[in-house]
Amino acid sequence: MKKSLLLLALFYSVVCFSQKNETTHTFKSNNETFAYKEVDYSKYGVAQIFVYFYESSEKNAKTQQNATNCLRKESNIYHTFYYFIELPKGRTQEQKETIFADFMKLITVKHNFRMTDLYLNFDVDYARKYSEEIQEDGRNNTIKRVVINLTSDAVCKSLDIVR
Repeated sequence: MKKSLLLLALFYSVVCFSQKNETTHTFKSNNETFAYKEVDYSKYGVAQIFVYFYESSEKNAKTQQNATNCLRKESNIYHTFYYFIELPKGRTQEQKETIFADFMKLITVKHNFRMTDLYLNFDVDYARKYSEEIQEDGRNNTIKRVVINLTSDAVCKSLDIVR
């Protein structure tokens, strides 16, 4: 009987107090549809957003999987969204910058992000157009850090503010 109650209590606490919610969504840019993964640790509000935006390649193949595995080992992650967008090959740098800017507009509107810190992670820098738009619009989102040349092997180092 004690084991049953203990298992029930454990199950209840995992279901009710779990803070991670991973979902897959799509967005449109230039009449193309792109998929992205959202990992939600924002149960108590949003203070920071980590965006991983990279082109499909061998060196980036396991970026999202490695990041998810590293996040499972972390504790006390609150107020954070993680986004993973893997672009198919064959886009110009300008197209990628436009896709990134469109994605950032989407998530800003979708979640009504205000005064959030952004941590951007790229295989190549795609933030030029978005940075210009932030300055023109006067948005309160602040780009705190940009990591460039991100690979699957190095993704765990970029998952929090401290590293």
